[in-house]
Amino acid sequence: MPINSSKRSSSTAMMKPDGTNRAHNLTAKQNSIIAAKIKTKIANTSSFFKVSLKTNNRALALALVAQKEKTRQLENEVVLLRKEVENLCFNLSVCRHKQRQLVRILKDLQSSTLNNLAAAVDLLSKEDPKERKKSKQPTARTKKKIIFYEERNFGGRYHECMSDCADLHSYFSRCHSCRVESGCFMVYDRSNYMGNQYFFRSGEYPDYMGMTGFSDCIRSCRMIPMYHGSYRMRIYPHADMGGQMMELMDDCPNMMERFHMSDFNSCHVMDGHWLMYDQANYRGRMHYLRPGHYRRFSDWEITQHCYILSHSDTNGNIMYKCSDSSKCKTYDVIIFYEERDFQGRSHECMSDCADLHSYFSRCNSIRVESGCFVVYEHPNYTGHQYFLKRGEYSDCQRMMGFSDTIRSCRMIPAYQGSYKMRLYPHADMGGQMMELMDDCPNIMDRFQMSDFNSCHVMDGHWLMYDQANYRGRMYYLRPGQYRKFSDWGGMGPRVGSIKRITEFN
Repeated sequence: MPINSSKRSSSTAMMKPDGTNRAHNLTAKQNSIIAAKIKTKIANTSSFFKVSLKTNNRALALALVAQKEKTRQLENEVVLLRKEVENLCFNLSVCRHKQRQLVRILKDLQSSTLNNLAAAVDLLSKEDPKERKKSKQPTARTKKKIIFYEERNFGGRYHECMSDCADLHSYFSRCHSCRVESGCFMVYDRSNYMGNQYFFRSGEYPDYMGMTGFSDCIRSCRMIPMYHGSYRMRIYPHADMGGQMMELMDDCPNMMERFHMSDFNSCHVMDGHWLMYDQANYRGRMHYLRPGHYRRFSDWEITQHCYILSHSDTNGNIMYKCSDSSKCKTYDVIIFYEERDFQGRSHECMSDCADLHSYFSRCNSIRVESGCFVVYEHPNYTGHQYFLKRGEYSDCQRMMGFSDTIRSCRMIPAYQGSYKMRLYPHADMGGQMMELMDDCPNIMDRFQMSDFNSCHVMDGHWLMYDQANYRGRMYYLRPGQYRKFSDWGGMGPRVGSIKRITEFN
C-alpha cells in the first residue's frame, strides 16, 4: 500500500506542469488577438485623421482663396469710392466757384437796383419838394458804402461793400487804398472778423499803409450801424461776468485812473457801439464792441489788457472824450528808412509789429517822432534789441552799432506809477528772491551774485543789460513773468545792470 500511494503522488506531480502551459498559451493567444485589434483600430483611426486633415486643409485653402477674392473686390470698391470722392470734390469746387460768381452778380444787381432807386427818389423829390421836407426817413442815398482798391490812389481792381462781409479774399488779393463814401466800418486783416481791427469813417485813404502802417491784407469788414440812444456797458475782472462789476456810460481815456485796475476778462455791452484800446488816451490796438456778451477777452480778439473805451455818436462816428484834447491827438510814431539820412523808401509804425520784412528790406536810419520803441533784428521780437527814444538816428550803424536788419518793433506804452521787479537765481521763480524798485548799475555789488534764471516784473517797464553800468546787450522787460532767461531773449543767465524806463516823450 505505501508503494502505490507514492506512485499516485508522483503521477499527480507530473500532470501539473501541462495545465499551466496550456493556460499560458491561452493568455498569449488572447494578448496577441487584443494587440492585433488595437493595431487595427490605431491604423483605422490614423487613416481617419489623415483624411480629416486633408479635408480641413482643402477647406482652409478654399476659404483663403475666397477671402483673397473678397479683399480684391473691397480694394476695387475703395478705388471706385476714392474716384467718386475726387469727382465730388471737383464738383464742389465748381459749385463754390459758381456760387461766388452768383454772389457777385447778385451784389451788382443790388447795387444797380439801389442806384436806380436813388435816382427815382431824386426825381420824386424834385417833383414834390414839400413832401421831401416832410419826410424824415433815410433814403437809399444814405446807404453806407466802402470801396476797396488793390492799388494806391484808388487804382486797380476794386470791390464795393455795403454790409458785413466775413470773407473778402475772393474779391481782391490785396488792398492799398480805400474810400468810405458814407458811414463807418471796421476792417479786419483775417477772415470771420478776426485779427487786427481798423476803424474807418467817411473819407478817402489813398495810401492807408503809408498813412497808418496798416497791413495790405484785408479779409473781412463789418458795417457799424447808425445808432440813436444811450450808451451803457459793464466790465468784469474775471471771465463769465465774474468779480466786481464796473459800469460805463461815457468815454474813459484811462481805465487805471478811473477804476484802479486795467485787467478785464469779460464785458457786457448793453447799449451802443464802442471802441476798446489796449493803451491809454485812445492809442494802440483797437477792438470794436457791439451789443452782446463777451465772456472772455478772446471774444473781442484782444491780446493785451484794455485801458480805454470810447463810444460812437448818434451819426455813427466815433467820439473821443478826454480831459486834455492834446493827449487824444498824440500818437507814438517811429519811421524806418532804407538809406542813411532818412532817404529811400520809408515805413511809419504806430504800434507793435511782429514782422516788418514786407515793408522794407533794410534799415539804415530811423526817426522817432514821439514815444519810445524797442526794435529787434529778427521777427516776432527776437534777436538783438535796441531801445530808441524820441529823436533822429541818421546813421544807425555808426551812431549806435545797429544792424541794418530790423524785422520787428514793439512800442513802449507811457507809464506813470511805481516800479517793482523780482529776480530769482533758478528757473520758474525758484531760489532766494531779490527785489528791485529802482535802478541798479551793478547787480553783483548789490546782491553778491549775477546769475539769474527767472524774474517777475510786477510794475513798470525795465531795461536789463548783461554788463554793469548799463552796457552790453540789452533786453526789454515789460510786466509779466519770465520763467527762464530765454523768455527775455537772453543767451545766458548773466545780468550786469538793470534800469527803469521813465522817459516816454
